[in-house]
Amino acid sequence: KQWYQRRVRGNEKDAKEEKQPIGGSTVKMDEHIASLVPLIKKTVPRVLASNVLVFLRDILVVLLGMRCSVLIEYALPDFSDFVHLFNTWKTKTEHFLSSVVLYRVFEDVFIINTELMKKKCKGETDFDSMWKRHIFVDINVNLKQPELLIGEKLSQITTPLIHFASELYHKLNSLKGDECVVDLIVDKSSLWIPTLFGWLLDYPVIYCNSLSTSKPTPTIKLEGEKEKKKKRAKGKEKLLLSSAKESGSESDNCLSFVALRVYKWKAQTNTQNPSETTTPPLLTVNTTQTILPLQETSTLEKCGLGIEWVISSFSVPVEIDEQFTTNTDSGSESEGREKQKKTSNPII
Repeated sequence: KQWYQRRVRGNEKDAKEEKQPIGGSTVKMDEHIASLVPLIKKTVPRVLASNVLVFLRDILVVLLGMRCSVLIEYALPDFSDFVHLFNTWKTKTEHFLSSVVLYRVFEDVFIINTELMKKKCKGETDFDSMWKRHIFVDINVNLKQPELLIGEKLSQITTPLIHFASELYHKLNSLKGDECVVDLIVDKSSLWIPTLFGWLLDYPVIYCNSLSTSKPTPTIKLEGEKEKKKKRAKGKEKLLLSSAKESGSESDNCLSFVALRVYKWKAQTNTQNPSETTTPPLLTVNTTQTILPLQETSTLEKCGLGIEWVISSFSVPVEIDEQFTTNTDSGSESEGREKQKKTSNPII
């Protein structure tokens, strides 16, 4: 519960320890950013032009060591062209981007901080270490409500993740100085993609689908030609139905009418108050504020990158969130939490 509150609700001590810039001193970072931003703005391809500010923030969040990775959720040029462009930026900025690499998972692209991701992979090498770092929530479509994964079901989820973390660590460790792409194929039969993405993005709460790891092993029967012909038509129909059901169980979930609490981690370039945001009735939003680790945050304002960024956000079912936050506070903090609950509980 204490770990959950530190990770989800924010903790000043943890922020100082884990969110320091990776690329050197803050003064040096300011200088590099001042040269990187105009370069990218001038050379960015047309398909990325409308999202160039978001793209710049994503790169800088990873470069500053505030996140170990970011998923690019907007249109990119052809991947090979993008890699070539990325290498050009790295060369023209005195290899300022050398601590960042690209990782493509099917059609999605991650920007990864090499050192932070290696540290994450090395720190999650077994069941206990991974379980202590994340909460795994089963959202398979057959459930009425999301459930915390424990025991054997959790082991089935974490085992392929541990194997993936080990492979990713070795790939990152073996990258040469001029390489900026991680070459690692994901086995979809053993890893549910939303679970993998949650782990790569280092979310405290990771959604899983226990159905994806509990498929029955098919039995093989030897049959004569006549029996095969008689069952062929019926067998095709069953196969289609079975495939449709299996496909649906992996893509659907049980979150449709579940109240969610969203946690946002925002960073500001100055002390101005955060802007107000509106959320759907099924969501409540808790925000943690921090300051970007730069010597002169005005650098970002001069580059047109704004004064407030959402560094990360993720959701957790309210009922599960309450399990980890009830009876852990004391005194005024507890009273404040109760007051917050009365004013921010979602309406279903």
